[in-house]
Amino acid sequence: MSRRRILAVAIILALGLSIYIAMRPSTSQQSNTSALQFSAAESDSLQITHLVTVGDRVYTVEVASTAEQQAQGLSNRGSMPEASGMLFPFRPAQIVSFWMKDMRFNLDLIWIANGRVIGIERDVPKPSPSTEPQNLPTYSPPAPVDYVLELNAGQGRFFSIGDEVTVTQIQAT
Repeated sequence: MSRRRILAVAIILALGLSIYIAMRPSTSQQSNTSALQFSAAESDSLQITHLVTVGDRVYTVEVASTAEQQAQGLSNRGSMPEASGMLFPFRPAQIVSFWMKDMRFNLDLIWIANGRVIGIERDVPKPSPSTEPQNLPTYSPPAPVDYVLELNAGQGRFFSIGDEVTVTQIQAT
C-alpha cells in the first residue's frame, strides 16, 4: 500500500472517529464506553488520541506519555478492543524493559525505532495470579526504541521486521 493511500485511510479514519465522538449521546460514563474509547476507570483518564499504521493495518491507540501512565499501562483491564492498543513514546530513544504485572490478557509488544518495526515479542503471557512481582520476566527491544506498541496477542503475526510505522495524532492530548 502506498504512503498516499495509507495517509488517505488514516485521514478518513480520523474524520470518522471525530464525527462518531461528536455525534454520540452524552449519558452515563459506562454507556459511553465503546470500542474506540475505554472508560476513565479502565484507562486512568487516557483517551484514544492517535492512529498507528503498521503496514496496511490501522490501530486506534491511547498514548501513555507520563511515567505514571507508562507504569500503569494496560494493567488490571479485562480486555482491549481488537483494533486498539497502547503506545508508549520514549524521547530520546532508549532500551526499555516491560513486564506483565497485573495483566489479565496476553499481549504482543511491537518495538519501533525511526518509523520502523525493529522487533516483535509475540504472545507475551499474562502472569499466573500467584506469581510474585520479583519473579515476573521482563521483555526488552533489540536496540533503543522511540515507541513501544502494545496490542492484543496475535496482532504481531501481521508484521515483519522493517515494516513502516506511522503515528498520526487525531485529537489534542
